[in-house]
Amino acid sequence: MKQLLGRPRTIEQTIHHRKISWLELFYDLVFAVVLARLTDGIIEHMTWQGWLRGALIFAWFFWSWGETSGYFDNHGNATVLNLLFINVQLLITAATAIFIPNAVGGDFRGLTYGLLCMQLMLALIWGNTARFDATHAAAARLWSRSDTAVLVLLLIAQFFLPKLRLPLLVIAILCNYGIIFIGNRVLRAEYESHQMPFGVSDSLLERYGLLAMIALGELLTGLISAAPNPLHLANLLEFILGGIFVALIAGIYYQVLGELHVRTHSPLQSMVIRWLLTLEVYFIMVVGILLTVMRDRHTLAVRGDFALATYVTLLIMWVIQRLTQRGENFHAAGGWFLLSELLLTGLIALAPANWTLVLMDIMLGALLAFYLHRVYRDADDQNIAPDSYH
Repeated sequence: MKQLLGRPRTIEQTIHHRKISWLELFYDLVFAVVLARLTDGIIEHMTWQGWLRGALIFAWFFWSWGETSGYFDNHGNATVLNLLFINVQLLITAATAIFIPNAVGGDFRGLTYGLLCMQLMLALIWGNTARFDATHAAAARLWSRSDTAVLVLLLIAQFFLPKLRLPLLVIAILCNYGIIFIGNRVLRAEYESHQMPFGVSDSLLERYGLLAMIALGELLTGLISAAPNPLHLANLLEFILGGIFVALIAGIYYQVLGELHVRTHSPLQSMVIRWLLTLEVYFIMVVGILLTVMRDRHTLAVRGDFALATYVTLLIMWVIQRLTQRGENFHAAGGWFLLSELLLTGLIALAPANWTLVLMDIMLGALLAFYLHRVYRDADDQNIAPDSYH
């Protein structure tokens, strides 16, 4: 059977300068559906309960993405087993996304069936990894057992304690994310014994960039969908300002991402960077939702939430830089970030409704200009092309 299905790559068989496969890109594309369904569900249920349920659903789907992507980064190849695994995960994700709006509204019955399937697939794939990869066996076995335990918890929530389904789903996802705190020592021993570096590979960073691009695309879709027909001059100007806002957020994000080469001191630190990159995708989605809502509701509360979400989005970028970069240039950028964002938040809170996007665009434009100036200045000092534009 192993010969028929093929043997996945072991963790020691590192592929330097690995490129993302077309199949991985295709798998990532299904998350455009996930983000679209989640956005629609939250807009339909615009309450604090809806926001909390939406965050829980996001955490589940992107935990599955993170585990599947991490597996392919370390063990991916063109074996039948791996091709089956990622295609089945794609189909499960797409089918589960159907139930997202219902779950945001409070009905998790349909969604939980999909989560059960995701959990089962990952328990099986990590169990199989423990059999074929001796180096990675201890950690893979631990992850498989954890996934199996959470699978049992989901079964209990779905079939035996449906009234406790929601709190049990919260406990289950915390267990899925929290296994790294137990497995950090095991992973560290594996990597150190074979002198493998800790960090987040460039190919995986590219895939986080693709997820952010999907979230930004959903943001643009919301702008276009909310535009009235026919467009009057005021509506057209607002649409243009919204488009500029999206372009500036994208420019800052990819400027930061393009400079990242993540090397850490432990698997836990690597996972924290990955969590922050995932959280960044979440807040880009939140900004998109609030930007769509703000077109119809120019209330102080909505404008304040929009400003705060934008601030957090940029703050996460800064924290990622803080954890991955060192040196005087970084600290200068950090000081500019804090100052500009303090001004941004204050102006947005005090500005009239029609000036919200104008002030946003001015501040974001200034921040992006500073980043670009710093990158080209450093490149000129070293007589090289800016790394983020390779």
